[in-house]
Amino acid sequence: MQHDSLFSIEEKTIILTGGYGQIGRNIGSEVLARGANLCILEPNAHPDADQGAYGDLSEASRFFSLKADVTDRQSLEA
Repeated sequence: MQHDSLFSIEEKTIILTGGYGQIGRNIGSEVLARGANLCILEPNAHPDADQGAYGDLSEASRFFSLKADVTDRQSLEA
């Protein structure tokens, strides 16, 4: 059994908080490179910020961001 297939995230949806920071951008880019869908929860989510953080990857059909603050329950329930 190959470990790559055992731990594959291809076609899975990964939710990433803090995706605009340096670590988040690196993780998010790798998630997309491995074939997963990427959802970023970010209080400042905006298409311009997506483009700044992820460049052309932000236009991929597997990438989307939602304006949400994970420290605020109402923000997540909206």
